Amino acid sequence: MTTSCFNNTNQSINIPAMAPRTRANDRFTPPPDPSYHCPASTRKRIRFFDAFDRNRNLKSFRQICRDEGVNHCTGLRWKRQRENIGALALRTTRGTSKKLGRRSKVTTAICKMLVNPQNPVRDQLYEAQIAYHNLPVQKRQLQRKLKEHTQGARRYKMAFVKK
Repeated sequence: MTTSCFNNTNQSINIPAMAPRTRANDRFTPPPDPSYHCPASTRKRIRFFDAFDRNRNLKSFRQICRDEGVNHCTGLRWKRQRENIGALALRTTRGTSKKLGRRSKVTTAICKMLVNPQNPVRDQLYEAQIAYHNLPVQKRQLQRKLKEHTQGARRYKMAFVKK
């Protein structure tokens, strides 16, 4: 399909018409369904759990997920969260920390002091070092923290000196 037009010298030039649209339908803004890469709203979770509690004995879990418009894997994850953390699972929850519990009593300064050449018990066993320095930890924690804070160090050994 071409269109004719004239330039300054009155010569006819064929110009192709605009290309056909590549999309048959315009996009809806905002999209009618929630996008799949964002966390579901709190309302959707509450609706899902209400339907799950109502229909637990009547329908299969997969059918409840399908009726509520929730992916089966997402429904299983929400169900597992509710079993673990209870009512907090009704809301969108952020990730929980992998390092639970209080901080260790073995600090970087203690580790440096243990591997210091002026430490009189540096070449003895961990139990002897714990007893000598009155450290409030067990052998295994001291071993793990020494490795963590001092570039993979293990029990400090004296350098071999030839006499």
